Amino acid sequence: QKPKMSSPSTAETEVWQDIMIPSVLRVSFLSDSSHRIYLGDYARELAEEGKSGDDWTISMVDPIIQHVLSLPVLPGEEWTSHFDYLMKCQLNADKEKEKLRNKGDVDKIAILDEIVIRLVNYAGLILRFPDMFPPQGKESGPLLLMPYLTRNKTLPPEFIPRLVAYLNTEKCLKQVFEPIFEDLVAQILSNNSLMGFCGPIQALDLLVTNKHIALVLVQMDRFLPKVRNTGKELETFSILGPFFRMSTLPMGQSIAQSDIFGDANGIDYSNDMESEILARVRTPVRMVQKHCFSVVMTLLKSSAETRNRTMDWFREVLSRNKDRCKPSTDQLTTCSPGFLLNFSLVLLRLVEPFMDPSSPKIASINPNFMLLTTTLQFNEYTCLGMDGDDFKARVSEVKESQGSEDFSPSFITESFFLCMQAFELGTINLFRVADQLIRPADNLMGDGVGAFQNHVNFKAALMDDDFLSLCFGYFNLVASWLVRLATGGESVPSTLPLPVPLKKEILALPVFFVENILEFCGFFFSYNSKQLQGLGLTNLINFFTMFIATPGLLKNPHLRAKLVEILALLAPRQLKLSLNPDPFLSGIAPKELGGALLRFFVDFERTGVSSQFYDKFNARFYVAMVMRHIWDLPAYKSSFSTWLLDTDYSLRYANMVMNDVVFLLDEAFTCLEKIHKYEEDVASGVWGRLPTSLQQDHAEEIAQAKRSVRSCLVLGGESLRLLHYATRDFPDFFLREEISGRMVEMLNHLFLKLAGPQYNQLTVQNPEIYVFKPKWLLKKITIIYLHFVKFSEFVTQVALDGSFKKSVFLESGNLLLRTGLITEETHTVWDTFVEKVAKKQEEEEEAEKELGDIPDDFQDPIMASLMNDPVKLPTSGITLDRSTITRHLLTAQSDPFNRKPLTLDMLEPDVELKARIEAWKSEQRNKK
Repeated sequence: QKPKMSSPSTAETEVWQDIMIPSVLRVSFLSDSSHRIYLGDYARELAEEGKSGDDWTISMVDPIIQHVLSLPVLPGEEWTSHFDYLMKCQLNADKEKEKLRNKGDVDKIAILDEIVIRLVNYAGLILRFPDMFPPQGKESGPLLLMPYLTRNKTLPPEFIPRLVAYLNTEKCLKQVFEPIFEDLVAQILSNNSLMGFCGPIQALDLLVTNKHIALVLVQMDRFLPKVRNTGKELETFSILGPFFRMSTLPMGQSIAQSDIFGDANGIDYSNDMESEILARVRTPVRMVQKHCFSVVMTLLKSSAETRNRTMDWFREVLSRNKDRCKPSTDQLTTCSPGFLLNFSLVLLRLVEPFMDPSSPKIASINPNFMLLTTTLQFNEYTCLGMDGDDFKARVSEVKESQGSEDFSPSFITESFFLCMQAFELGTINLFRVADQLIRPADNLMGDGVGAFQNHVNFKAALMDDDFLSLCFGYFNLVASWLVRLATGGESVPSTLPLPVPLKKEILALPVFFVENILEFCGFFFSYNSKQLQGLGLTNLINFFTMFIATPGLLKNPHLRAKLVEILALLAPRQLKLSLNPDPFLSGIAPKELGGALLRFFVDFERTGVSSQFYDKFNARFYVAMVMRHIWDLPAYKSSFSTWLLDTDYSLRYANMVMNDVVFLLDEAFTCLEKIHKYEEDVASGVWGRLPTSLQQDHAEEIAQAKRSVRSCLVLGGESLRLLHYATRDFPDFFLREEISGRMVEMLNHLFLKLAGPQYNQLTVQNPEIYVFKPKWLLKKITIIYLHFVKFSEFVTQVALDGSFKKSVFLESGNLLLRTGLITEETHTVWDTFVEKVAKKQEEEEEAEKELGDIPDDFQDPIMASLMNDPVKLPTSGITLDRSTITRHLLTAQSDPFNRKPLTLDMLEPDVELKARIEAWKSEQRNKK
């Protein structure tokens, strides 16, 4: 229907109208008017009707437009089509309206509005019925609108809402806009240039701002296609999917490499070139990502129907990609990494308003979401701290509590969980493989163009500051939420380990909640250390401390070890810079972290897997990395002192550190001896005379020794450092009967290896390749000795060990002094200590002669030495000296004779045997 026209009421308006109508419509009744369309036929019609061509009225607008649209070809080059003519006339009217607004001339603006309505209605007719008018060129129908939507041509500001009003009246909104959405998708799928993505996504963003068009979009079958029900179908065939595909990642629909790198043959492998490329690529990528989020946000806010359909699309993406969690992913049925990266980014933006861990909104996140949701399809997942039966019971308990009422999660809850699931299905794996792909550009010169391109592609996608900032905010939120969940609502645990029983809400969560935090932090701490400066890390530190200190929160001991490994990345030595403020001084770390790490050191002795013996050394290495930083921090002194009161754990810790030092350094020394022998044989010609087959066998053995020696020396050196800290600050603890003898044996054994006559067997060519620092090791061991010089019982223990050699000890002190590794003052203290030990050794040898041969009943069956405190093992009935069995129980709490469970408190003092031993000793001395 045509709106009723109002007639001008003043002469001035009539004059203005005579000028404005032909000006806006670019028409004339004069044949020689430039840049105007000559309306000769219409002029003759008016003349026949007895009307003047000089009076232009609003009633003439329809006939004028009809005459112009009937022309086979429009004159001049100003208009590319009849549709383009209508659009430019609207722009003319808009310019005039803008001038009139400044003057406040409402009547004239109303006249222009009526003209625009006519123009829009005829544009709508062309879009609906292209055959009604002369051919429009290559495009016709709704697609005539595409250049204006993609900003290749100027779109009149009010065109879309006026067009929608017209189409709604005619009930044909879908007829026009469904083909437009289809064409936008086709453009994206056929284009992988940087700028080729921008126009279509801007058009989509513009269109959905109108709630009627947004409804058309979500009501299309293609919005949520269900033909193949695969993730790839959503990525390539749904309306939104293709817009999420654009990425620099070399999987899926990546940006054309020529757009990023130009001429591949001319690539300059330098950090400067890398920075230039990243700056060029990230601007359009960010723009597309911004529009993707804007589209989603607009749909969520537009109406209940658009919101529900959009959330359905998000749920379907996750459900259809659940197989990406499997070891091998079918790339033909699941979404590409680039798509899932952008998908995750949009979800991060949705979570952003409540990312602040101090926000009260965090309390509204329902931890039972994954147990109750029926809108998502998840694979069965591994729980943080529950086994299968406990988990099933928990599910039944939660569902019973929910009752028959439908579960309707809040938007905050659902977006929070969807975001984590999105990371699990795609983005987290990109962080995992970063080590293989992201390296300094200068280091890629020998790997070719492909390696450099992959490096830059991944860096552009993953190391974008905005993206990483959002990731950090989200995982910081998750860490804080997990702490609150485990503590029953406290932002900081009041005591650690957490009291049992632990909260079921956290135990039933998927293990990937913790795994994903660790994967992101591992990447972020390793590659973006400068960004950490000034970030608040307190929530993450509390998270790490709580999970390390409370073994029951994690069934998987290796995941607990991963916590320590990632935490160690924050230590200045690993991070290669010192953060201010120091994260290790934040939250509950000073009070609880030290003890938690030492308890973990003990707990990780046995993990239940075949590789547990070697796994423990790697895990303990990271403990040592953290300890190296925190041990001397004054804030930690009190917690370390308190931890020593836990006799069971502290004794076992001390014993295990000593065991690690001996095993690792002995392994290293054995490897060095093999390498030394090989180098000696090669130099003397012996190697060349060996049979080829024997050479091959030996070469493999030497290669293995070279691979092992470095790790053994590094791990052994860090274990020795741990022992150094503890003996320096708590020497009296190491003089306990249960461990003092073991410590002396260890020190003497290693000292003689490094300073005795056998040291020559350890000399190798280029020792720095293996990180072999014999003088550093000898100095550390010497200093540990000196931590005990004031204790007479220690002097006695060294003397009694039997391996003490005065000349060797004195000469090693001279060596350390000559090489500047110890001072004159320290050298004097060392010589004095050695003299005391030598004197005590003589005294003990005399006392041993007085005793003579020891009766078999009085000898320890393992050590073959005189028992001082005999105890009976109730599990086997065998009697041992207390120090012998205690040393064994510090490593394995079982009877060494039958492997039955045995603890220190089960030992039974053999009072009668001890009395007999004391009587015998007294008798032997009296004989002398």
